[in-house]
Amino acid sequence: MKYLLKYSRGGELKYISHLDTMRVFERAFRRANLPMAFSEGFNPHPKFSIALPLALGHESQGELMELTLKQFLPPEEIKERLNSVLPSGFKVLEVKPYLDDKSLMSRVSKVVYRIKINLSNTELLARKEKLLTDKPRIVKNTKRGEKQIDFWQAVEALEVQENGINVVIRVGENSLRPEEVAKIFLGYLPEDIEYIREEIILS
Repeated sequence: MKYLLKYSRGGELKYISHLDTMRVFERAFRRANLPMAFSEGFNPHPKFSIALPLALGHESQGELMELTLKQFLPPEEIKERLNSVLPSGFKVLEVKPYLDDKSLMSRVSKVVYRIKINLSNTELLARKEKLLTDKPRIVKNTKRGEKQIDFWQAVEALEVQENGINVVIRVGENSLRPEEVAKIFLGYLPEDIEYIREEIILS
C-alpha cells in the first residue's frame, strides 16, 4: 500500500543534509512500528523516497514523501504514530493514499518558495519592475559548457509580499535554485535572507 506524506522541516533541523533526513525518517518508521515494505536483493532497505532534496539551511512547509507499507493502515494513524516519534523540527502534516503509478520524483514540476528579505515593499516592487524590464539571462556551467537560462522562463511567477517575495520555480533542465533567483532579484545575497519551500507541485 502506497501513501503520500506531506511534512515540514524547520528549527535547527533545517541544517541537516538530505541523507541525514532519510536516516531520521528510517529510524522514525522503526520506532513507530510501521509495517514497512522492503526492497529485494542482498541489501534490502525500506521503500520510501523524498520527492526533492531540500538544501541545507532551508525550511519547508510542504515536503513530499512516497511511502510503501506491507499492509493498509489508516492515514491518520500513520500521521499520529510518526509525529509521536519524530524529533522536534519535523512534523507530518498530511497522509493520504498514493494512487499514481509514476514515481513521486518523476512528477515534480514546480516548487513554490517564500524568500524572506529585509527590505521595504516599495524597494521590493521596484526591483521586480526592473526585472520585468531587463529580462535577465543567467549563465550556468554544465558538462557541455556554458548555458544561458532566461530568468522568466525558469521562474513562472514572482509576487512581492510583506518582507519578501513568493516565487514559483519550474523544475527541470533549466531550473534555478532559490539562491540564484534571489541574487538576480537583489543583485547580491544578504546574510539575513531566509528560504522557505512552501509547496512542491506535481504534474
